[in-house]
Amino acid sequence: LRSLLIMTVLSVIITLMPLLEFIVGRIIVSAPFWAQWTTWGRVVRAGFPLKLLLGQLAWKGVATAFSKLENNVREYIVDMECEILEDSVPLTVGVDLMDEEDVSDVDDDVETEDDDIYDGEDFDSYDDDYDDEYDY
Repeated sequence: LRSLLIMTVLSVIITLMPLLEFIVGRIIVSAPFWAQWTTWGRVVRAGFPLKLLLGQLAWKGVATAFSKLENNVREYIVDMECEILEDSVPLTVGVDLMDEEDVSDVDDDVETEDDDIYDGEDFDSYDDDYDDEYDY
């Protein structure tokens, strides 16, 4: 997914390169840009460590934005796959094909298992023994 997304972003940038080149060229030769020389000139004349730090910050920002884009695309694809799976796989398998007698037999079996496991007398006698042992 990541490599496909990188190739897509690079393709878009390459496709828009003539437009970006024209816009950057117009900004560089504009008077308002050069009127701000005192503001951005200090960064241009700064030493390598500051330029390296600014480059690292820019890279971190680009990487964070790409990570968010990747997560959004992944969530969208997972949601689409879930919708396709929900549409293609039935929620209950074979219940409509079973006879009413089979369904009632299954219900009776479940009730008898529950009655054997949860006998009320066993719990009452256990509680009485526990209370008698730890009375203070």
